[in-house]
Amino acid sequence: MFQVAQVPVPLRARELAGLERVDYADAFAVDVPVRRTPEEWLRLSVTASPALFNAVRLVHRALGLHLAQADSPGHMIGWDVLRNDSEEAVLGNGGGILGTPRIVCLTPPGQVMVATLIQLNGIGGRAIWAATAPLHRAVARYVLSRMPMLLSEPEHV
Repeated sequence: MFQVAQVPVPLRARELAGLERVDYADAFAVDVPVRRTPEEWLRLSVTASPALFNAVRLVHRALGLHLAQADSPGHMIGWDVLRNDSEEAVLGNGGGILGTPRIVCLTPPGQVMVATLIQLNGIGGRAIWAATAPLHRAVARYVLSRMPMLLSEPEHV
């Protein structure tokens, strides 16, 4: 596994999230030896850990998030692809009882950075996220720690 660092949430991630307010935000980064688009990194991570992302989708449903089919056009892990270019990708969800979450992936030279930003819905959303956040951070760290290895696995090159 590779060293994943929790980093300050970049201002650009906050801008890209497009939320009225941000009640929760985190960002994690890992060094990578090659440059790929944010979408490529995200899709590689999903295909490399299908069981994990199936479980993530179950948790998202339990949190009341509205999900499309995982592989439907314009979606990734069932979330809407709100932005996708060579250096930035944003996944969004209409929310539900939790609130309105965004996943922002940035690829500064030599790194992959993933930020999660959420506008929580009141006390209920805050309580749900307080219980869920530690699991979210563990999954985010794990997924990012595998990204550099994805390049050496023949089926993912």
